[in-house]
Amino acid sequence: MIQTPPPPLTYRVAPGVGQQIRFIAHTTVETYAGVTNTVSGAVQVRSDTPDEGLSARFVVDLSQLSTGNGLRDSNMRTRFLQTDKYPTATFVLSRLQTKVGAQLRFNTPVQGNATGAFTLHGVTRGISPVVIVTRERDTAGHDTIHIVANFSVLLRDYNIAAPRFLFVAVKQEHAVSVDVRAVAP
Repeated sequence: MIQTPPPPLTYRVAPGVGQQIRFIAHTTVETYAGVTNTVSGAVQVRSDTPDEGLSARFVVDLSQLSTGNGLRDSNMRTRFLQTDKYPTATFVLSRLQTKVGAQLRFNTPVQGNATGAFTLHGVTRGISPVVIVTRERDTAGHDTIHIVANFSVLLRDYNIAAPRFLFVAVKQEHAVSVDVRAVAP
């Protein structure tokens, strides 16, 4: 008898507590971070084998990024990210490659190389971050998918001018970390 695979399960990502998108910027005189928890999206799981059907889409509201400095935040949003024209950044995960035989079991992290498209400032580029995916239960007992990823963004790749203020210049490369949880319905 041929077994039919279970239907895909879609987990929802909602903005708020437990979500964090963070970037680190370096200048000639300081290092600062920008953080937001306004990320939404969905993760779809088609099997217990993450290589065979894990897909995801995340959307970050860039107007909510905060560095803790109001003037810097205002300049970042209006002059450089141009959030009036490009209000969001998006990542679409199309594939996750893990060790052969990796299973998406509760409380067992699975590390892999993701393949996807990252859109920022109206420019879409392929990226391949290292990702750790863990299936968990939250404090209320809900089935969740916890995703942690790290990658770098070069501002020039996304047509973003590197900010300069008098003798202070922001470097091109920004480290980005993603720490999100998606909850099953």
